[in-house]
Amino acid sequence: MAYLLAGDKGGKVLIYNNFRYQKNKKTAAKIHWRCWRKECRTPLQSNLFAENEEDPNIQIIQSEDHNHGGEKELISRSVLVQRMRDSIRTDPTRPIKRVYNEVLTQAARNVPVEDTPEFRNVQSALKRTRLSLMPEIPDTINDVDINGEWATTWAGQSVETRAKSWPCTFLHKIQKSETLYSEGHGDSLSAGSNRPSELPSLVSCKTDKKAH
Repeated sequence: MAYLLAGDKGGKVLIYNNFRYQKNKKTAAKIHWRCWRKECRTPLQSNLFAENEEDPNIQIIQSEDHNHGGEKELISRSVLVQRMRDSIRTDPTRPIKRVYNEVLTQAARNVPVEDTPEFRNVQSALKRTRLSLMPEIPDTINDVDINGEWATTWAGQSVETRAKSWPCTFLHKIQKSETLYSEGHGDSLSAGSNRPSELPSLVSCKTDKKAH
């Protein structure tokens, strides 16, 4: 069975009989692939298919022997990383370490521990995936566009996007939260630790009626 995986650099990788192939060229009748290893480059030919479809109909027309063994373990890791990326695309607000743990927990029955990637080896790739889905960081206060529940204060007043008001509103929001999480850390501030005096001094500002 042949199928596609996302490559490390954003392209598509063809998987067939525990070997990985990169696309070489496309003609009017077929797609030409070759082994991703530079020391091998064994060719393979497939039918034409829509590479962007979720489950494309891939048929292998011709394949040859490789000068190395199969790469089942490497492919297993690639499959898990793609699942992590897909999960991040579904909800990019979730911490990537949580996504990593959930995917490995779901795969624990079918994938040996030695075939799973370590978090430090996939952390950068997962961060890049999430970063590509997040809005750009504003350069100035005029670029700030606050929507949803963050557009109003706890008192129901509209937030004025000025340098002195929106940071204070943000701090008042998080001070009301029961638990605060920090990306990349296992610790959190739980209920009872959300008083203003116990939060770090992230922004120095004077509060007024409009900021509450």
